[in-house]
Amino acid sequence: MNLLCEHIQIVVDISKKYGVDVIEISEGWTNIKQVVHMQSGLTSELKKEIEEKQPSLRYWSSPKTPHNAADEGFTCDVCKVGITYPE
Repeated sequence: MNLLCEHIQIVVDISKKYGVDVIEISEGWTNIKQVVHMQSGLTSELKKEIEEKQPSLRYWSSPKTPHNAADEGFTCDVCKVGITYPE
């Protein structure tokens, strides 16, 4: 796995401790270089640990639409890399 952001790599490592694995890494977005898609949701404990250990990341959430499932995650605005969890 070749992630373009050390901050998101740390989030992936934290997530794996909670049993949440990567299912896909996508590239080619307009404003983001890379998005890491996780297999399961962001628990409150996992979210809290990520926010404590990576405070520079921006949290976001997106409601369900007719074309997309609801999700939430974090973005590193410096590296232009994000991580998303199904909600």
